[in-house]
This record gives sequence, structure tokens and C-alpha cells, in this order.
Amino acid sequence: MGLVVLMMFFICCFAMFSKYGRIKLGGASSKPLMSTGSWIALSFTSAMAIGISFWGTAEPMMHFATPAAMDGVEAYSIGAAQASMNWTFHHWGPVFFAMYCGAGVMVAFATQNMKLPYRCSSAIYPLIGDKIYGMPGKIFEAIITISIVCSIASSLGMGALQISAGLDYAFGIPNSVTVAAVVILVMAVLYVGVSLTPISGGMKKVGNFNMLLYIFLLVFVLVFGPTRFLIESFVASVGSYLQNLPTLATNWDAFDQDGFMKTWTAFFWPWWLCACPPTGLFLAKLSQGRTLRQFVMVNLVFPALFCWIWMTVFGGTGMYFDIFENAGIGAAIIANGKDAATYELMKALPAASFTIIVTLVCAAISFNTKASAVSVTLAASTGKNDGSVSKISIAFWGISMALITAVLLLAGGKASLANTQTVSVLLGLPVSILLVLMGIGFFKQMFHCKKYDKVGTFDDPRYENIVTDQLVGKGV
Repeated sequence: MGLVVLMMFFICCFAMFSKYGRIKLGGASSKPLMSTGSWIALSFTSAMAIGISFWGTAEPMMHFATPAAMDGVEAYSIGAAQASMNWTFHHWGPVFFAMYCGAGVMVAFATQNMKLPYRCSSAIYPLIGDKIYGMPGKIFEAIITISIVCSIASSLGMGALQISAGLDYAFGIPNSVTVAAVVILVMAVLYVGVSLTPISGGMKKVGNFNMLLYIFLLVFVLVFGPTRFLIESFVASVGSYLQNLPTLATNWDAFDQDGFMKTWTAFFWPWWLCACPPTGLFLAKLSQGRTLRQFVMVNLVFPALFCWIWMTVFGGTGMYFDIFENAGIGAAIIANGKDAATYELMKALPAASFTIIVTLVCAAISFNTKASAVSVTLAASTGKNDGSVSKISIAFWGISMALITAVLLLAGGKASLANTQTVSVLLGLPVSILLVLMGIGFFKQMFHCKKYDKVGTFDDPRYENIVTDQLVGKGV
């Protein structure tokens, strides 16, 4: 699977730096669906959403409290803090976003310029042609659909647990799986309602609000936390990560056998690979009127940088308080669970009562943004060949996701979510094979772009030199 992730990163670099990066999605005359700011906000929040609100504090602090044996550092030490940021940057940097961005790049030209259905299987049209409308295409989409349902169930479950924990911290409502299940059903009403509105309407507004909350919390913790330490640690962490990248990428517990890689990297990557095809499909839909190069900037470069800053500020603040003020945040997270991580951090900062509520609202909006995007994507992927999406289908998928997640929580609590995540990991292999096929299809789209283009992209003088004379001369 690591090779598949590397392939997707290469595809992003190809789209970013090659001449094909100038291709405008939707054709030379296509117009953007929304302003650049709203595009960035909705793209980031729909892809990242629950992940950054849940893991932003939890992962750095977990690595800090229980470091990998291969790092050779003591828990809660300065060495553990640096090693923690290395792993966090590795998991939430360009490698991670290359999965979502790469999937989007692979389907963007097919759905926007080739005018194929809004489905992941459209990316392999150059390989199997009209068979994407037959049984091969149906099998392809079935695997993608099963994988995203398993992946999103665990994601929404984690989001609900974080919201449930926030209700406990903010209002004293006992944190339990029952409360989390009720949260899911209430949130379903909200996100289904949002998903039934146009993308450039309700979903855009929710994404903008979500992004504003992220920025507010980020600035608040940076200003009222150890500001100078955070700035210096960000610079040091970037340098340390780049220096240790070869080791981080190739060390898979061969000698230490402490289960660290199995718990983190080898778990995260298949889980994210299962989620990346439909997530990339939604990102591609948002990118009408943008170039492939702009697509990579917005969906890989910006989110990776933002995540690194976020993880440094939230994780760095928690580690600073534990190292220099003996605050016990790491121990509290170990005792109360990862879903309580950000609330424990906020307790150590000024205006905790207020910021805990803001964190709770941010988690709820993040839940809404992600679920809305997935509802729309699943409805489109399982809809008609003409690309039309019925509101009944959107509502069906939105409600189904909520019911599946709620039942899992009530049936087995967090253990059920862990089992669902395990299924996602197992599905990582077949999904990886599909992603390889999508990657081959993408390069064929690019190298034969004039042949496949259906919107007159290359009739515009600004884009005609993307197609080489040799290819044009061969009628390709």
C-alpha cells in the first residue's frame, strides 16, 4: 500500500509541475462554482473535517505519552516531544493529503472535461471504455461504496464521541455511547438538510463557518499558549521531519516489534485509502473552473501546511504544559480517551468554559461538513448515468450512514468502531488495486487529452500547446 501512496504523491507532483497542470477543469470557458476563499474552505473542511478536530491534540499527545520503541526516548520528555511531532507531521502532511488530492486529480478531467458520470469508475474509461456502464463499472463502484461506508462509519463514530465528550465538559451531560448515538441521529437531520441544498449554497456556508472556527481556535491557542515556543518548535519540527523522513517512511517495526506501526501508520494508510476515492470525487466536483495545478495547491499544499501548523500549536501547547508546568494533560488524555484530548487542552488555557463550547461547536460543524459531502458523493456514485442526483438518494445515504454508525455504537461501543476500522483496513488492498487502475487511466487521459476532451478545452489558444505536435499529428 505504501507504493500506492507513493504513486498518488507522484500523480500530484505530475499535475503540479508538468504542462498538463495548466488544463482547466470543465473547459476553457468554465466558471468557478464559488469564490477562491470558499473553495479552499469547503475543500479543506469536507476532506479533513473530523480528523483535525479529533486528532489535532490527541495524536501528538499520545506519541508524547507512549513513544515508539524505535525512537529510543522516555515518555513525557523533550525527546519524546520532538519524536511525537515527527510522526504527527508524517501522518498529517503531504503524504496524507496526496491520497485525497491524488484521487481527485485522477477523476477531475474524466468527470469535468470528458463529461463522464460523476463516479470514480469514470477514471478508468480509457482502459475499458463503455464497460464502465456495465458490470465491470458496477463492481468497481460497489467496492468503493462498501469501503467508504465502513470508513465513514468509523469517522462519524469518532466525531460523535468527541461531541459527546464535549457535552460532558461543557454542560455536565454524562459521556456515553448512548449520548453519542443520539448525537449522530440529531446531526443526521442537520447534515441531510445541508446536503439537499446546492453546493454553492448551504454547503458552502457551512464550510466557510467551519473554516472560521478552525482559524479562531488556532489563533486563540497560539496567542494564549506558549507563542514563542510554538513558533520555534514549528520551524524545528519541519527540519526534523525532513531530516528523518527516510527513517519514518521505511521503518516498519522490523526490529522493535512494539506494535507502533500497526497501531498508527499501517492502520491510518489503508483507512484513508478507502476514503480517498469518493473524497477526491467531491473535491473534483468543487474544482470546476480551476486548473489541475490550482487543484493540487488547494488540496495538497495548503491543507498539509495548515495541518502542520495546527498540530504544532495544539500538540505543542499540550506538551509544553506537561514538560514545563507539569499540567498532566497527557495523563488525562490517556485516562479519559482521545475524544477528550482537545477539551483537556482547553482547560489549561484562559476562558476555558467559552473555548470548550467553541471546540464542541467546531466538532459538530466538522461532523456536518464531512457527512454532507459523503452523502452527496454516494448518491451521485450510485445514481443514473446522466449524472443526475435525486434528493431521495441523498437523504437515503445520509440517513443510512447515521443509522449504521448509531447501531454500531449501541451494539458494541468503541469496540464496534474499531472493528469497522479493521474492515476498512482489510478493504485497503482491493481499493489500492482500483487506485492503481485509476492512476493508469489518468495518465492515458493526459497523454491523449485532445482525444478525450469533450468541452473544447484545446480549441482555446491558451491551452492548445499543451497537446504536442506529435500527438496532434497522430490524431490522438
